[in-house]
Amino acid sequence: MRIPLYKNEIKTIEEAEQIGKKMREVVVSDVAELRSDLGEMSIMVHVKEKLYEEDVEKNLKKLGEYSKIKDGFKVPSKKKSIADLAKLRKKIAKIKLEGIKGVTRFLIKKEKDQIVIYTEGSNLREVFKLKSVEKDKVESNNIQEIYEFLGIEAARNAIIREAQKVLDEQSLTVDTRHLMLVADMMTLTGDISAIGRHGISGSKTSVIAKAAFEETTKHLLNASLKGEEDYLTGVAESIIVGKPPPVGTGIVKLGMKPLKK
Repeated sequence: MRIPLYKNEIKTIEEAEQIGKKMREVVVSDVAELRSDLGEMSIMVHVKEKLYEEDVEKNLKKLGEYSKIKDGFKVPSKKKSIADLAKLRKKIAKIKLEGIKGVTRFLIKKEKDQIVIYTEGSNLREVFKLKSVEKDKVESNNIQEIYEFLGIEAARNAIIREAQKVLDEQSLTVDTRHLMLVADMMTLTGDISAIGRHGISGSKTSVIAKAAFEETTKHLLNASLKGEEDYLTGVAESIIVGKPPPVGTGIVKLGMKPLKK
């Protein structure tokens, strides 16, 4: 995410760091060492940072049975199996102690006269709750999250912006209207569809058009088994069979009425 902070509220890097620290997600594996004890079929949680010891204990209480040991806690496996022990260890490691879920790191930059926080990981819903954040200028490259939180129009704009960024980095000049057309196709149904065979290209009605994109043999075989028909009404399939495509002059049909004698 790119998170600009209000100029009149946050004026120093130190103030921005305090916001960044509140945002960064801290999980149990960051502050404790986890060890599997196969003899007792339990997970040993050795807390390295005593500051988080109480928080770790509160969250272990929610999991159920646990006991205190010298420098941490012992959590027994309920099913007493190695598979369950591995699941339990993974579950404990991912327990969130503080911060915003998904935001693992942050970087602070001063751009002109404004301080901006860049994050690894995205969580728009929680960032919008923070004070001092200029909400209408927050950016994320998580298209699906933008769609779920801000709607399909915002997701469409994000697709255009992210595609343009990639092209600009490679110094490739593509008219924005081409990107707008791609974004429109991807969001036409009110949901986000991929361009590939699992999305737009795979949903085409023409067998030949689908076969021309990917998995040629599979599409032709399935079509022949089901007895599908291709009416050659699209551009790609028309070109493949050598028929004038239905665009431009190819869409016009001329008829001649013979003169009566």
